[in-house]
This record gives sequence, C-alpha cells and structure tokens, in this order.
Amino acid sequence: MSLSPRAAEVLEDLHSDYLAELGQQSVHLARRHRLSTVDENHVLQASEKIGGPGGRSSGLTTTANTIGGVIAGGGIASAYNVFFDPGIHTSAEFATAIALCVLGFVLLAIGVTITLIKRL
Repeated sequence: MSLSPRAAEVLEDLHSDYLAELGQQSVHLARRHRLSTVDENHVLQASEKIGGPGGRSSGLTTTANTIGGVIAGGGIASAYNVFFDPGIHTSAEFATAIALCVLGFVLLAIGVTITLIKRL
C-alpha cells in the first residue's frame, strides 16, 4: 500500500500539528507543577488531554451522553407537542415531558462533567 503525494502531505501536516500541540501541552503541564523538565507523565497526560491515543472518552461518558441525548430529545419533542398542539393534554403527558427532559439533561450533565474533570 502506498500513499498518494497529497495524502502524504496531509499526513505529515496532521502529524506535525499533533506533535506540536502535544509538546506545548506537555510543557504547560510541567510549568503548572513548577518544574523545569518535562517528564513521561506530562507527555502522557497531555496526550489524554488533547485526545491522542488513549485520550478517548470512557464508556461511561459515551453512554451518558448518548442515552442522555436520546432521552432529552424525546423530552423536548414531547414538550413541544404538549405546548404547541392545540388539543387537550393530560397531566401525565406534562409529567412525562418534564421527566424526560430532566432525566436526559441530567445524564448529559454527567457526561459533560466527567469529560471536563478528565481535562483538568
């Protein structure tokens, strides 16, 4: 398998961008700890922070975001139907719309919080 000349250029550009960002982030982490030398742990932490190999989101984060998005979407659709459909709606429909929105947004908040905590 060979790379086309353009593919090789793009690969080199992306690789150099990633390495530059990894280096800058590693230095930033070392400086945060008031060190003058970047060690292996700083490079690994920087890789996780910028999303390199091993910096992928956890299964819990992905699950919370996916399920939360689906439930929140259903809740928003239900709330839209309850508020803008001219028919008469039961209190169960109102409660379902509110419960789905709350549950969905709580799950999304959990997923976002885990992601932000990992990046600190």
